[in-house]
Amino acid sequence: MVRHGTRSLRSIIFPFACILVFGMVTMFLLEYYIYMQFWHKRLEIANKRGQYNAGTEKHLNQNGFNRMEIKRSRILCWIPTSPTSLTKRAKSVKDTWGKRCDMLLFFSSKADSRFPAIGLNVREGRNTLFDKTRASLRYIYQHHLHDADWFLKADDDTYVIVENLRNFLTKLNPSDPHYIGRMFTTHGGYNTGGAGYVFSRETLRIFKKALDEGGCPRGGGEDTFVGKCLKSQGVRPVSTRDSSGRETFFQFRTAPQLIPGRPPHGFLSNYSFPLPYKNGPECCSDYPNTFHKVTPAMMYLLEYLIYRVKVKTIYKGTIYN
Repeated sequence: MVRHGTRSLRSIIFPFACILVFGMVTMFLLEYYIYMQFWHKRLEIANKRGQYNAGTEKHLNQNGFNRMEIKRSRILCWIPTSPTSLTKRAKSVKDTWGKRCDMLLFFSSKADSRFPAIGLNVREGRNTLFDKTRASLRYIYQHHLHDADWFLKADDDTYVIVENLRNFLTKLNPSDPHYIGRMFTTHGGYNTGGAGYVFSRETLRIFKKALDEGGCPRGGGEDTFVGKCLKSQGVRPVSTRDSSGRETFFQFRTAPQLIPGRPPHGFLSNYSFPLPYKNGPECCSDYPNTFHKVTPAMMYLLEYLIYRVKVKTIYKGTIYN
């Protein structure tokens, strides 16, 4: 009787256990399917917006995104600096965004083999900035013309999101004359130096030839002089706003521009291209390229906020990393 009772109990428990295990496995697979569909949808949205590219940092992958292969644009970043700024401002560039450039060069009036910085035969000072630019671009042309597709000039108080810039440049051909940056309409139109500007390889050739042949008009600041020189050769700046009309290169401090209802900087209101200039949260693109007037401390803060901060995703009560 005991054996018969045991067999009867087993005949009831075993099918029930099988159904229970099957149900648990089915629920797990269903939850996994929903989870994968959720991230697949997120990636589709990101793809459409061009949000993630080959330069995306590792922590984005840890948050559930895979790298997307795009044609890589080689960027040489060159930074005009000075002996007194080398250990603070220039160092903050070297420690942060500069390491994402394919090549990073610092130009000063004095060589420093330890940093390193390339010494130029120029005097330091605001009135000699174009002399430094001219000497820097001659050096780059002679030694690195074929080492990059694009040549970014950025000050040592400019922060660059290199991945966004690289993605922006993939739409353009470096064999064509391109002069990319934040355009202002004064002085016949030029890209402001503080926000950084980018030459294609062809533009570097044109600029070097104009210098050699004396084709560049004199007068004005460093960035306006560059604009006049290129204009004389038929190379003009263009708008670099995103598809929503928001800026991607920032000459002035960005924080005040984001405050709703705050009157915009007069220069931005009068000389931005194209007008009108947007102020408040809609002033600024979701995919900015550069920020100017960044202190060394802010360089490290931006590096942390952009590349290390992670956001937890909660989906149907479950937290995903």
